[in-house]
Amino acid sequence: MVNLQIALEEGLKRALGSEDKRPIICHRGSLDPLAYWLQRGWPEEEFFAFTGFSLEDHYRRYTAVIHLVTAADGAPEYYRRWPEAHRPEGIEEAVKLDRWLREAWRGHPNYYCLGNDGCDWETKARRAKEILAKVLKIGVRGTGLG
Repeated sequence: MVNLQIALEEGLKRALGSEDKRPIICHRGSLDPLAYWLQRGWPEEEFFAFTGFSLEDHYRRYTAVIHLVTAADGAPEYYRRWPEAHRPEGIEEAVKLDRWLREAWRGHPNYYCLGNDGCDWETKARRAKEILAKVLKIGVRGTGLG
């Protein structure tokens, strides 16, 4: 999955060309598979050895990371899973995966974590858009936003 994510990002960069300065916004980042690796009980250091990328390599790929915490953590009444939504995990497992993702990305210099602290979806989405606008004003050209 790491190589697939990177290939998708690199393919899009090539398709746009070096003159195109539009940001690339990704739903997932190349470090996200680490959460699923840890879910299986495999050691974190083996993830990096197996993939051939360091934590810093993953961080360098993204100008910023905006993490929208799963509804399962803080707003479980809004969490939906299969067949209503694309998530197969129950609430407990979704929270664990999300916390592993948070731990993996939290060292990124532009990491933003948006929890479910009593806000509705519209408020959370507005906050994400505000962060995105701030990040875009920085003008740093990276692979994208994870």
